[in-house]
Amino acid sequence: PRQLHMSTAEENRVNELAKALEYKYQGLELELAKYKARCAELEQSQEEERRQAQSRNEDIEGRFKELLKRYNAKKEEMAANDQKLRQEKEAITVKYNQLVTHAKQKLADANVEIAKAKQQHTFSELALKSRNTMLEQKVKSLQSDFDNQQTELLAKQKILDELVEQLSPNASVI
Repeated sequence: PRQLHMSTAEENRVNELAKALEYKYQGLELELAKYKARCAELEQSQEEERRQAQSRNEDIEGRFKELLKRYNAKKEEMAANDQKLRQEKEAITVKYNQLVTHAKQKLADANVEIAKAKQQHTFSELALKSRNTMLEQKVKSLQSDFDNQQTELLAKQKILDELVEQLSPNASVI
């Protein structure tokens, strides 16, 4: 093998370049270590943000499930109340119809009595008119009672409608 002979100046120059390269290499390694540390910090920060986001999502999901459960319970309660109100309305209507039928029968009976009284001339016309008036007042009283019950039912229906509106999907839940 052939050896190269360098002069002292060349050797010094090569040594200076080697030292400069060594410093440059150390600087690059230091910079690389800084970048690696920064990457590790960013990864740790991202992991922490991911855990926080997951925690927030789990919290939101839990609140959503609770709200959905409460909404469904309220919806069932309102459906039961609605059914109850319908049954009450039907019962009131049946009772009203019974009372009207009864009152009409009573009125019809009174008219029969009036006809009998006129035919037999046994009752005075004034007494029959009085009885007829009393029965009409009873019908009016029954009608007034029905109207009052109907008004109360409508007020309950309005409250129920307001509750349904408050719990409708368009209402804000969170």
